[in-house]
Formats: sequence, structure tokens, C-alpha cells
Amino acid sequence: MDDNKIVLAPDEVDPRVKFANYIEVYERSWPQHSIADLELVYVVRGEFLAADPQHPPTLLRGGDVLLIRHGYPCDLLYRAGWPAIISCIHFELHPQRQYALGQYAIAPCEPWVVNSDVTTLELFRKMAAEITNYTPYREALLSTMCKEIWLRLMNRVEHQRAPAISPRLQQMLQWLREHLAEPVTRRDLARAFGLTPEYINYLFRQHLGLSPGEILKRERVNRAAHLLLTTSLSIHDIALATGFADSLYFSRVFRSVMGIPPSRYRTTAQIPHSRPSA
Repeated sequence: MDDNKIVLAPDEVDPRVKFANYIEVYERSWPQHSIADLELVYVVRGEFLAADPQHPPTLLRGGDVLLIRHGYPCDLLYRAGWPAIISCIHFELHPQRQYALGQYAIAPCEPWVVNSDVTTLELFRKMAAEITNYTPYREALLSTMCKEIWLRLMNRVEHQRAPAISPRLQQMLQWLREHLAEPVTRRDLARAFGLTPEYINYLFRQHLGLSPGEILKRERVNRAAHLLLTTSLSIHDIALATGFADSLYFSRVFRSVMGIPPSRYRTTAQIPHSRPSA
């Protein structure tokens, strides 16, 4: 244990990335997986069972991110998916200190399994591609992307620790998800729950920080990103399936949220060449 041990809050990390990949997994498992640093594993497709000395067996599905730490051998066992796809990052959260030597601690807590989103998946994919490049700003790019991933994950951890939103608001979110393919508006949502559009807007901004329209846009883009990765539907059909009147408008909205157009997003989903290790 280092007597000069520091505690790193999420916004204080300055990661150094050692390795990143994005690989297909054909019924492969990693029992008692031991590492010398920290590792994040994003399950893109398939199912795995994870357990370590501090956590019981936990089922991981698409969108789940697992943190593996030095000193806690982790069973990462394949369960389903042909092929399954995972993306892995080995890193330290401080440029000069090592987690294995006890030189820093993670605050406010060390996450175990966090359910993530397509934006985080895009960052994992970009890191897997960037790790093979040797450009002048490679290390800075990797560090920046890793920090964004860490902040997004810890933001979700904090959100899970915060008081849960009301059952009624959860019902409203579920209603929106069930009607993504329809041209619904704030007025339709208000009518479904017997409230005024103005009060619906107040509830969403007060408890979620976004308007109903902004939530609807994000949900549609998340659904579209999932369809781009998991189906062979055309962009036009995906636009219609997620409530967009035409593919041009869909492309503009998708790019405004994801930073790239849907056609490029689907292309970059191809697995970069990397050695099959976790």
C-alpha cells in the first residue's frame, strides 16, 4: 500500500490506455481472469456470466459494461451468442500511478456492472481502431475517449444511486418507447396520461433535465443505432421504424446525436482487426 495514495473522483481521472480491442467470441470463456491494471469489457452482443471475490455471478447482456480490477480474479464465462462480440480496454486512471500498487483509489465507488448506451459503444469501437494507429496525437485521443467512457459510466452509477424517478414518469418513458414508430408529440403523451402538455414538459425538465421532445429524439436514435447494428434493414426502413418521416431528416437527427451519419455508423460497426484477447 502506498502511503501517498490518492483518491480520484470521476472528473479528476487522466487515463493512460494500454490496449483496446473489439472482437468476435465463439464460445470462449476467461475463468479466473487476472490482470495487472484495470479493464473494461463492453458486451456488444451475446451473454456472459461474470463473478469475482467481491461479487456474485452476474449475467451480462448487450450494452452491459464490466469493470475487472487487479487483485480480484474474475470469471468471465460465455453463455450465448454466435458469435458474441465484446470490446475490451486495459488502462490506468492516472498517468504516473498504478492501481495494482495501491497508489490510487476510485471514488465515489468502484463500479461492477453498468448498463451503458450506444454512444459509449461508439467510443469503445473508436478506441479499438485508434490503438493500431501511430499518429502524433494517438495517446491524447485514447486518453480523451477513455475519460469520456469513464465519466459516462460513473454518471450512470451516480444516477442509479440517486432517488428513483416516480412510477408515473417511468410509465411515461415506457409509453414513449412503445410509440417510437408513430408521429407522437408532447400533446399525445399528455392526452394518454390526462395531463396538460405544459405540465408534462415541467415534469420531464424537472426530473430528467430534458424536454419530452428531446427524450423522444434520443430514444429514437438509440433504437435506430441498435437496428443498424443488428439488422440488414435499409436506412429508409429504419427511419420509418423509428418514427421519422423520411430518411434525410432521420440522417440529420442521427448525425446531430451520434456525430456521424447512419450509413457511416453501420460501416464502422465492422470489427477492427485486433488480437483476440481480453
